[in-house]
Amino acid sequence: MSRYRKVLTRTWQDERVLGLSPDAQRVYLYHLTSPFSTPFLLYLEGPGSVGDTLRLTSRKLREVQEKLTAEGIVRYAHEGSLRWVFLLKALLIEENAPAGANAVVNYVKLFRELPATQFRHDAVRHWRTLEIPHRGTIAFLDAISNACGYDKRDGSLKSSTSSSPMASLMASPMASEMTSERHASAGAVAVSGEGTGAVRGRAPLAPSEVKRSTSSTTLHDRVDELRRAERKV
Repeated sequence: MSRYRKVLTRTWQDERVLGLSPDAQRVYLYHLTSPFSTPFLLYLEGPGSVGDTLRLTSRKLREVQEKLTAEGIVRYAHEGSLRWVFLLKALLIEENAPAGANAVVNYVKLFRELPATQFRHDAVRHWRTLEIPHRGTIAFLDAISNACGYDKRDGSLKSSTSSSPMASLMASPMASEMTSERHASAGAVAVSGEGTGAVRGRAPLAPSEVKRSTSSTTLHDRVDELRRAERKV
């Protein structure tokens, strides 16, 4: 799903990782960098794919998965034909947080592409138990709550209604901050007097009109961009 993942060098200072067998370390690192993975490290991939890539027998892979589960590092689940992989503490790592509003939209899109099964719901509830200090990750969790009907306090599924990633972003705290920043920027233009020149046949805009026009146009451009992206999906 993505061309690269951030793997921190301090991984090799984690006592849990150092205590794993070489095969378990390989499987763990594979989960971090799998071509099927998502930035938030909840994704679908069967054991056959993992075993074939790492040249592990089914028996050996089962032993490794049991160890990773016992250590509280990875959770696996089978739901019908679906095979889930979930790295439990991925969202606690600041480098896994979305870097901005566009990244939040992309994270929400990837999340909504995952089947809306009980395991996905359980993953959201687990995320809400974590004490996440990163603003981008909190914006992502709030956005999927808006999009998919999850309670923002405990992650429980409160309704079957959903909204688009664009609407979810616009309802998130990050979007409010973005809008405030744009208003501040537009206000600076109005105070300086730049950009208020008259168009032929029209009187110069008042500073308050410039502020409204500039911020509105910027926000509308962003909405149009997101709508075009949705139509391509």
